[in-house]
Amino acid sequence: MKNDQLSILPILLSAETSSALRQSAADLAAALEGADDVDYVRIYQANFRRPQLREGVLLRASNSAELRAALQEFIAAPEASPFPRASRLAIARGPVFVYSGNGCQWPGMGKALLNEPLFTTSIKRIDEHFMPLAGYRLADDLAGVLDDEQRYAATEYAQPALFALQVGMTEYLRGQGIEPAAVLAHSVGEVAAAWACGSLSLAEAVRVIFHRSELQAQTRGQGQMTAVVGSGDETQVWIRECGVADVLEIAAWNSPKGCTVVGPTEALSVLETWLRKRGTAYKRLPIDYPFHSAGVDPIRPQLLKALADLQPQPAQVPFLSVVRGTVIDGTELDAEYWWQNIRSPVRFAQAAQASLAYGNVFVELGGHPVLRGYLQDTLDAAGETGRIIETQRRNNNDPDPLWRSAAGIWLAGIPRRWAKASQDRQAR
Repeated sequence: MKNDQLSILPILLSAETSSALRQSAADLAAALEGADDVDYVRIYQANFRRPQLREGVLLRASNSAELRAALQEFIAAPEASPFPRASRLAIARGPVFVYSGNGCQWPGMGKALLNEPLFTTSIKRIDEHFMPLAGYRLADDLAGVLDDEQRYAATEYAQPALFALQVGMTEYLRGQGIEPAAVLAHSVGEVAAAWACGSLSLAEAVRVIFHRSELQAQTRGQGQMTAVVGSGDETQVWIRECGVADVLEIAAWNSPKGCTVVGPTEALSVLETWLRKRGTAYKRLPIDYPFHSAGVDPIRPQLLKALADLQPQPAQVPFLSVVRGTVIDGTELDAEYWWQNIRSPVRFAQAAQASLAYGNVFVELGGHPVLRGYLQDTLDAAGETGRIIETQRRNNNDPDPLWRSAAGIWLAGIPRRWAKASQDRQAR
């Protein structure tokens, strides 16, 4: 087979030390030097026959000349090379797919990803269901061609865009042979998680995200939110002590060290003044909605009516509910559940703790890794070592962020499922 027939083949090199990793790359480069054909036996052994050692780097190339060039680039400057590199965890379990909630969106966040066929195909499938409901295409929204920098300040646009992004990311990772051991989400991220676990069909999930966002848009201006560096239990005490317990609620238990408070602007200012005097950090969030509070109560009848005919199925992988703080059966994801997803506090801290039974490698799917700190707090509180892998970053210029995410999962030590693809290439 000639060297222009390699296709895009990932090559994982590993060794116990950084210097040994560099030598491993040099050995492979020497073996390939001057060859017209790619030595698939060596590549196969590097990927499957050898145990994955502590230090690893992941290369890929579309022909043998690119492969040799990539090896030489890594050999010349291992620490500065652009190739994904990481240490393997002593024990890698999972991965747990974690779907971000509100706050991670940014204009054009899907533009680079739309160059990836698996991602683009999934967005087209979503638009088949979404366009008739909303009158616009999420493909255009994610590409940033709708030309509105403030678009995602409106929840009726932000939520569907995030959902589409997360579905596309999930499909890409599945296309690389990466399946979740469990799914976890924060607030609106549960819609994509409900689809990913197999409980909701794509058409049903699109209906949920459309009606959820459209109805919540009616509550704009009815309240705001403040993130507090303190547990939900601690913050409830502080709210009582500063005399605003009748109007402020805990919107989210985020981690053992953080929560979010929701309520009227004036009451939040009272709490913030009290927190500042006692030296507790907080941040008023750029959210003009009373999410997860009494402020959304008026939309309940409309939501229940719009979603009354959902037919959720048993989850194919564990669904960690942030409404309940534990694993639930997928058949519970009916209209009433989605009302509670809007109204009840987000018990992300509790669900994240429960997720440790399924993995210590977390993949955050969203526009920006807003849950990274909460997940790290969860690992630290449990005394566990793990890895948190992002899929996108705000205003990121990386042309292929999802490949880097997949590489991070494999380098952490999650088993790779490349064997069939490699065998198919050898047989050509």
